[in-house]
Amino acid sequence: QVFQSIDANSAQEVRGAVADIQKAYVHHIRRAKRFIYVENQYFLGSSTHWERFDDKSFNVPCKHLVPFELAMKIVNKIRQGQPFSVYVVIPMYSEGIAQSAPLQAILYWQAQTVSMMYKKVADAIAKWGPPGAQPTDYLNFFCPANRDAVRDPSIPGDVWQSMSEDQKLLVRTRRHQIYVHSKMAIFDDEYILIGTANINQRSMDGARDTEIAIGACEEGFVVDASGRLPQGEVSGFRLNLWAEHLGCYDPVFLRPDSLECVRRVRQMAAANWAAYVDPMPQYLPHGHLLAYPYTVSATGQVTPTVKFFPDHERVRAEVMGTEPLESLWLMTT
Repeated sequence: QVFQSIDANSAQEVRGAVADIQKAYVHHIRRAKRFIYVENQYFLGSSTHWERFDDKSFNVPCKHLVPFELAMKIVNKIRQGQPFSVYVVIPMYSEGIAQSAPLQAILYWQAQTVSMMYKKVADAIAKWGPPGAQPTDYLNFFCPANRDAVRDPSIPGDVWQSMSEDQKLLVRTRRHQIYVHSKMAIFDDEYILIGTANINQRSMDGARDTEIAIGACEEGFVVDASGRLPQGEVSGFRLNLWAEHLGCYDPVFLRPDSLECVRRVRQMAAANWAAYVDPMPQYLPHGHLLAYPYTVSATGQVTPTVKFFPDHERVRAEVMGTEPLESLWLMTT
């Protein structure tokens, strides 16, 4: 299957705006039975459901449905007393200068999106969920990064003197994010959607950026009547990807919908984050997938694990972003 976001500005044959990629995401989110795995360069949207949204004073033009649909899928599963897991992998921050106004705006929209999702999940747990359940038992965000254990590399004095302060800092801390540029979602290990579309309004709108995506499945490899996940090519691809991200293969990865798997992945990612921010440079213990620096309470409140991104304290690049001027709204969504 081929899907597009396109309008007449890109193709004369098109009438109006075609938002097939957004429709494909919504369709497959709604039909998912056990879990969804997402990788994307951006993750912001469903602004009409943000806590601060207001038709007059905070009408942010980022209204596509994908984040809301993900949250409501979890809500419906909680209400039905069924397990469901959503894993989202995004970059630590988007390409560019983390403290710049546009990137801080994108991070602010992302935080608004994530906060909306966790609040809906937490409210569902409070109403229907099992005792002791946490929002992160259902929904988790991750970011890849790398770190080297070499602490004092031998650098000639003249080279060291010619380096910028940022370069010197990188040499000392030996850490850097790994950028996520993929735009992909896997549903129940039976269907994969992959292409050029980001999870933002520009890509999902149909009348803004022109995008293309394909959806693929393998005949005969579907979730069976007992709820068991298929183990075909889509599953094999995800398992190889997780082994690369987490540095190992664990049999629990065969059941990404299980609470055991969710907690195992979260534990490994948390250990990687701890090693990433440790004052002593060191290799990450489990591949390179980190827990995204959000802390989520039982009530769904999202706060930054650290106020500023590591190595960005001097330039004050905030994890939760900063609210932008209205003139930046359209450009950054």
